[in-house]
Amino acid sequence: MYAAIFKRKHEIELLETKIPAVKEDEVLVEIQACGVCGTDRHIFEGDAPAAFPVIPGHEFCGVVREIGKRVKTTGKEDYVAVDPNIYCGTCQFCKRGKVQYCENLQAVGVTKNGGFAQFCSIPETQVYKLDKAIPVNWGTQAEPLSCAIHGMNRSPVHSGDKVLIIGAGNIGLIMLQLARMSPASRIGIIEPIEARRTAAHRYGCDDVFDSSQENLIEAVKTSTNGGADLVIECVGKKETVELGLSLLKPGGRLLIFGLGSRKDIFKVGLQEIFYRELTIIGSLLNPFSFQSAVTLLNSGKIHFNYYKFKEYQLARISDAFRHHRSSAYHKIILKPNSLQPAG
Repeated sequence: MYAAIFKRKHEIELLETKIPAVKEDEVLVEIQACGVCGTDRHIFEGDAPAAFPVIPGHEFCGVVREIGKRVKTTGKEDYVAVDPNIYCGTCQFCKRGKVQYCENLQAVGVTKNGGFAQFCSIPETQVYKLDKAIPVNWGTQAEPLSCAIHGMNRSPVHSGDKVLIIGAGNIGLIMLQLARMSPASRIGIIEPIEARRTAAHRYGCDDVFDSSQENLIEAVKTSTNGGADLVIECVGKKETVELGLSLLKPGGRLLIFGLGSRKDIFKVGLQEIFYRELTIIGSLLNPFSFQSAVTLLNSGKIHFNYYKFKEYQLARISDAFRHHRSSAYHKIILKPNSLQPAG
């Protein structure tokens, strides 16, 4: 099979390698589609940890082609999405149900070979059955959706809340769909790119703001009657975090969901938090939320009708990474089995 392998920081290489063997408790997935994630870019740039060399890719779906002897609930030809995060179950955090802090965490595409390949062997515990009517590009979104669900669980929307989302990229539009299922009274989004603002409108967002407009803060505070109860930051930059804090009303909550650089440090006055009783919330991984994500996908409650996907063959991995920085698409998708790369 062909696979794209991270050799070290800033170095990725397309190689021909053996199809992975399947252990007794594993399944072999033929990968139909794999999303390129911001985490993949952070690993490539040396801004996030990984076990080099490794086949990256953790947002993927595919068809089961082989099953191990002890596999019980998954069959050949099942169409599945993959939860990449494998918890040990025995450390102090796992035993307390805080698996996202697992001291022995293994992650497909980070510490174990992942989805930038034609095949991947996966523990049966990590595969979830998708309805066969779900398009494969949508199937890749089970993983980011599961993370977004955890984020919303960390800061639930209360009845009547006014919610503001910063960033209308992939995660921002997922958060918008989740917020629309909540008892929020009004939902707004801030986004500089017109096409993404259009998509937010089509998903039913009440207020869509251009981040470049001169009266942005005034416009947001007018629409929210003084500020948002919940701001969801989906960009991962200190400037947007600080903007989010400024747009909270007293008693408000800021959910920092975007993954920023290690070098990014935001500033907030201690008295700001004290007198306005602000809450700042982080969100890590997807503990116990993957099944909910797949259930929502299978039900049709979450959809990607208004997304602009860009697909690449595995041989064009460098182009895929380059276009991941582009604002023209909501998601870059690799299709490892669409065509064999030229010799």
